[in-house]
Amino acid sequence: TNEDTPTPSLAFTVDDAETAAGNLVVAAISSSQSLVSNNNVLLAGTGANRNLIVVPSLNQNGTTTITVSVSDGTATSSDSFVLTVQPVNDAPTVSLTSPNSGATLIAPASITLAAAATDPDGTVALVKFFVRVFDGELSIHYVSAPPFQFVTNYLPAGTHTFTAKATDNSGATATSDSVTITVAPALPSLSIDD
Repeated sequence: TNEDTPTPSLAFTVDDAETAAGNLVVAAISSSQSLVSNNNVLLAGTGANRNLIVVPSLNQNGTTTITVSVSDGTATSSDSFVLTVQPVNDAPTVSLTSPNSGATLIAPASITLAAAATDPDGTVALVKFFVRVFDGELSIHYVSAPPFQFVTNYLPAGTHTFTAKATDNSGATATSDSVTITVAPALPSLSIDD
């Protein structure tokens, strides 16, 4: 199964010569608690027909041996299988930390665009900053190493919406929520000479 993905339901049967199948006690354990805890080997079914679903721990991969046992209260029998959890590339996370949404500045404005970006199973290779223009987005800058920030100057009057897009070392991407600021027109200046 793939990382972060439960197995399909795995069917098996139980039987005993002296005890009714419905009275047999079934248990299951994992040899790697960090990959699959015993609580995440889910048993179901009644009578002779039983099944189990194995739920790997988040962002974990590797192999574990799942041992299923059945007991009639006196004797126990068990069988095992090896479960391999394949790694998958998890997307990074990114959020804009500057500017604050709703901020108002005076034109021509300078602001620091900053993003917090992390990757649970690798590194963040790139963060691109975008500003929404007309019916699309325009990439205005990219940063390939922390801190993921830069200063943009001379923003004209108007409403400006920014996003950041992080790309990890395996090519997965994530886009931040947007942040909108307002740049107000510069006030006219007046000077009176005496």
